[in-house]
Amino acid sequence: MSEDLDLGNERLSPVSRIRRIVASNPNTPAVVLGRLAQDHDAIVRMAVAENPRTPSDILAMLAQDANSDVRLTVVENRNTWLVTLYRLAADDNDDVRYGMAECCHMPVEILLLLCDDENPYVRARASKTMRNTGHAERVCHLRSRPVSHLLGIA
Repeated sequence: MSEDLDLGNERLSPVSRIRRIVASNPNTPAVVLGRLAQDHDAIVRMAVAENPRTPSDILAMLAQDANSDVRLTVVENRNTWLVTLYRLAADDNDDVRYGMAECCHMPVEILLLLCDDENPYVRARASKTMRNTGHAERVCHLRSRPVSHLLGIA
């Protein structure tokens, strides 16, 4: 009988499962998180990116990960530097930018960038998040566009 953890199409070995648990633990020292951030398993790197105690420099490194799910997880960590978020706002992957656009704690200046994204779904989601967080009028003022335009209601 296999002891692998089934994660959809991916299987996590018992050793990877332990590394994921350690990476998720907020008491894990930063030096250990740094090593786990270089793990071959994306699930482990995602756990590092999710950890609320992961230092910003490690999150900046993970923001350059080849796996878009890892980059998206970095977006959701409140320790992520603003400069890192600016870089991710220009990510080639639409899903990363969309994830940023729907993040309720995303800084307004990042949401403003995403309101002008090339992808209409990202733009609409960023506008909706601005509205939901009480910043729709600010977007209109800064961009000189009516609220109805930003919210997609003509």
